[in-house]
Amino acid sequence: MQAPLGHFVRQLVFHESPSDAILSLFIQNAHLLEELVITKAIHITDHSMMDLARSCQQLKKLHLEHANITHRSIHFLGQTCPRLSILILRTCSKLSPFTLLPLAHCPLAYLDLSGCRWLTTDDTALDLLPFDNLTHLELMCCRTIQASFLQFLSTPQQRTSRPVAQSTNRTSATAASTSTTTTTTMIPLPNLSFFALTGNADMEDYAIIAFVQSHTLLQELHLLQCDITDASLLAIQTSLPLLHGLDISYCEHVSPIGVRRLIRHHTSLLMIGLHGCRLPLSAFPEAKTALDNDVVSLFFDEIAAIRLTSDDDDMLHEEQDLPPDDHHQPQTDEDLSDADPAEPMDQDDHDHLPPAPHVNDDMLQVQAMILSLPHDYRI
Repeated sequence: MQAPLGHFVRQLVFHESPSDAILSLFIQNAHLLEELVITKAIHITDHSMMDLARSCQQLKKLHLEHANITHRSIHFLGQTCPRLSILILRTCSKLSPFTLLPLAHCPLAYLDLSGCRWLTTDDTALDLLPFDNLTHLELMCCRTIQASFLQFLSTPQQRTSRPVAQSTNRTSATAASTSTTTTTTMIPLPNLSFFALTGNADMEDYAIIAFVQSHTLLQELHLLQCDITDASLLAIQTSLPLLHGLDISYCEHVSPIGVRRLIRHHTSLLMIGLHGCRLPLSAFPEAKTALDNDVVSLFFDEIAAIRLTSDDDDMLHEEQDLPPDDHHQPQTDEDLSDADPAEPMDQDDHDHLPPAPHVNDDMLQVQAMILSLPHDYRI
């Protein structure tokens, strides 16, 4: 007997949104489906997601963008898809702050909620607690995330669990049912290795420092539009030894010295994004990419060149970027004409003048060579 259409399908990808009816038709016999990706899911609602939950209980990956689904879809998926480990719900605006609650028993390792503006500390951050296996968390352009969200994820939280009876005899089963629960305290998301966040003026050093100090396994960190300073860069340098990728674009309060010191003292760092940080190209002569004379990013070869420099070099670059003092400004002809005429110098004053610099024959020879060159070739 021939297997029904879709029986052997493991992965289903739509680059344009199908209707609910078309999607349900595709998945009604795809009982072994493991991955569903719809990058423009504007026509997808709870109807087809409920069919997905009923028909595809081997689902491991769900990727939806701009879907019109509600909490009902996630509720059914949490009940019937116990293998779900990758969940991408970008810009799904109809979901609620407690969307993650039904997925507490799923082995989520990859979670992307970018563009979703319903995240809160009291519900969403709290519902992240069960996901000890989570290694990837992406929260770009969410807007509603405040510093309290990161503070919650940086604070040890209590977990309560009840022991499971292993024996089959009635006495031991009764004893297990009446035993006390076990309470443990641990940092949320202890295995996190990738974190991306678009912050705001509320996302200051104290929140970022606490987060990186409590998630020391991070290998890639994106902190965009956060109100951080060199203090956060120092915490990143000392707390994240495995970090190889960092993006702090549009963090306008970090300094060239802070960035260069981070690069030089963090030997695992391979790339750093600096777009919109307003760091002048003159402070990073090693940089190869710039926009409006500001550094955009630094990659491996540029970072390797910075590591060959010293703190003194950083200070020199910083001094070169400072505006000159007024008393160092060169005088114009107008300034000289307004000045008092010079008075004749007494012999006593002449005796106290410093000796004139010694000019040897070699210097005179070089000067003569320069003067003999055509004007276009002079330095």
